[in-house]
Amino acid sequence: MREASAAHAAGGDDGRSGHGREDETMKDDMRGLPAPAPGPLPANVPLPREAPREYRDYTEEEDDFSLLRIAQILWRRKVFIIAVALVLITAALLVVSQLTPRYTAEVLLQFAPPQTKFVQMDAMVGESADGASRSIDQAIQTEIEILKSRDLAEIVIERLDLIQAWEERAAAARERSWGRVLGEWALSMVALLPADMADLVNTYIVGEVEDVLPEASTGAMPQEDHPMIMADAVGRFDSSLRVSRAGMSTVLEVSFTDVDPGLAASAANALADAYIDMQLAAKTLATRRAEAWLTDQVEELREIVRTSRDQAEIYRERFGLVEESDLVILKQGIDHVNAQVFEARAAFAAGEERIDFFRSLLKAQDIEALILNMPTPIVEVLFRRAAELKIEKAKIDALYSFDHPTLAAIAKETAEIRKFLLQEATTYLETLKKNLAVDQQRVVRLEQEIEALKTQINELGKAKVELRALESEADANQAMFETFLTRAKEARLQSEIQEADARIVSQAVTPGKPSWPNKTRMLSISALLSIIAACGLALLLENLQKGYRALEDLERDTGLPGLGIIPNVKEFGGRSTAADFVLERPNSAYSESLRTAHTGVLLSNVDTRARSILVTSSAPGEGKTTFAVGLARLLARGGSRVLLIDADLRRSQLHKTFDAPKGPGLVEVLLDGAHWREAVQTDEPSGLWFLTAGDVKVPSPQDVLGSERMGNLIFEASQELDAVIVDTPPAMAVSDASVVLQHVDRAVYLVRWGETPRDMVAQGLKQLRGGRAKVAGVVLSMVDLRKNAKYGYSSSAYYYYGRYSKYYSS
Repeated sequence: MREASAAHAAGGDDGRSGHGREDETMKDDMRGLPAPAPGPLPANVPLPREAPREYRDYTEEEDDFSLLRIAQILWRRKVFIIAVALVLITAALLVVSQLTPRYTAEVLLQFAPPQTKFVQMDAMVGESADGASRSIDQAIQTEIEILKSRDLAEIVIERLDLIQAWEERAAAARERSWGRVLGEWALSMVALLPADMADLVNTYIVGEVEDVLPEASTGAMPQEDHPMIMADAVGRFDSSLRVSRAGMSTVLEVSFTDVDPGLAASAANALADAYIDMQLAAKTLATRRAEAWLTDQVEELREIVRTSRDQAEIYRERFGLVEESDLVILKQGIDHVNAQVFEARAAFAAGEERIDFFRSLLKAQDIEALILNMPTPIVEVLFRRAAELKIEKAKIDALYSFDHPTLAAIAKETAEIRKFLLQEATTYLETLKKNLAVDQQRVVRLEQEIEALKTQINELGKAKVELRALESEADANQAMFETFLTRAKEARLQSEIQEADARIVSQAVTPGKPSWPNKTRMLSISALLSIIAACGLALLLENLQKGYRALEDLERDTGLPGLGIIPNVKEFGGRSTAADFVLERPNSAYSESLRTAHTGVLLSNVDTRARSILVTSSAPGEGKTTFAVGLARLLARGGSRVLLIDADLRRSQLHKTFDAPKGPGLVEVLLDGAHWREAVQTDEPSGLWFLTAGDVKVPSPQDVLGSERMGNLIFEASQELDAVIVDTPPAMAVSDASVVLQHVDRAVYLVRWGETPRDMVAQGLKQLRGGRAKVAGVVLSMVDLRKNAKYGYSSSAYYYYGRYSKYYSS
């Protein structure tokens, strides 16, 4: 605060330093009014926010609903939210109370996957055993689908006569329906009419009414409509049925839901009984079919076995094939020779490998490897001698550092040994080749023996091929006959002890409480959704409001600093106008708001003091003239020398405010060349100097206001006085404000609280784009403090109307 006051005081001194005695002469010319020293800034005025260095594009849409703002909106509209929520909750309560309760009965079935007890029925008839191979999960899912099948549903519907029960219930509901009650009441009213009118009504109205009235069911069902009625009943039954698996167990939960608790329990139990009966019937039928088929197959196979045995015996006797010893001996001989052939071939392959290996060692002259692979006494002796020479050479090399005569002898003997070993290796290689040839001859001889034995076996086997085929066929027929005979006996036994794969674990009992609707949950969800809907509607209404009600919103959307809010003078009661209010109550909240706005303008650029200030808005009726007059009077009353200029040449209002002559004014000064001091008038209560628009109409106000004379007037006045305030037309209406803006230091943009549309504010500021840098900030005018206090914004009406109200006089 002290810095702001000091800056103001310094600015005032700076304004005087360029005048000196010239100011005294000017004071005499200005009707002898004193030239008071500029007073300090009010110390209790909160500093406005510092203007952002870069203004964002205020035409862009931005979703800036912070949590704090949402909370403030919801709190402000809490009554609306509570009312809407109560209406929705009441409606939900009425709807829930009218819902017909439904009851669910549940029966538990334990399912055991089918297992083979005596015989697998599918295997009997030659089919694949899918039931035995599928997993338990697949089996249980299959049974669930069976329980929900159409056949079971039709069985239960017919057992319980559900079609008739549902039709009677529907007929009773139609009898109680509002439509039928009103229709019957209307028919009774027709009977009270005169005869001719009653006939007319009966002809044209009653007939139509009777056609649409629901008729009571007679219980009769046309035969031709039975399939369609049954299809509808099955669909209704399926919609009420629920079958599921209990966790990972083999227990199936079968539940049925209906408005009649007794019918729900009966339907669930009937479905379980029908399911078990269906399983037993299917098993019994399959077993009986398998038994009949197996009996026929056994008789056929018995005759086939007898015939095949007779054919084999006749063939054996015909060719004298009684003993099998000759064939066995030949086969044993082949096996023995085959073993010899295998050994001979292995020896031959090993010899080839050894020759190839030894040949590679000989080619590489690997003496040590050759010695290891030639197990002869002479080679072992030479190998030991070569080792001794190697040791002796190593000793001589260790004792003498020069070539010793013995080394030559050692080298010579070593070379001779190496030569001899190579010759011995060549000889050994030839020996290996000879041995390999012998092995090869043995292999050939043994293979010839095998071929001879095979020829003998083939000659003997030709006589027994047919016998073997006949005997094999007879054996196969005998095995099949025995298998089918065994299975036929098992099927006969199993048909007498059939059991279902499922059993009832828990019967369904008549439910005592409805399963639907869960009124507590539905009402809780309805209450939650109602509150959410009410809050959403409140936020929507807030977003759809056309004007600004909080300075923070205006700052956010325009990107300009908020200079303050100006209360509506009618808030404070009394008959004073806004122009007179600052004089009558200089310490009121209204006056302090004007001081705050002026302080914000001064601090918008601390390097250069704003001596000339333009006041404009988007549209007429936003209080810009009232703001300009109030600010000018307040500054003048505080001791500053202030000139107020009415630059609205189209709809001038300043002369009406001060009840002064319309001219000479600004137009006369700019067009006739008169000096502005000659046209200035004085507001006696405040000491304010003002310049009206003038009494001359001009065809082009923009040219006049944009002229060099206008610029000189504002510059000269701002140099001689403490402040020059220019009231201009709305920015959206004409471009006069944009023209004058080039001649002033700063501009203030007014926005009427809750009235000026947001897009109009954006368009109005867009008109000032060329001089936007001179716009010191925005002011929210004509604010209803009592309503605005509900917003709860710290920089809005809160410190004007609430906590800080004790700082202001009434």
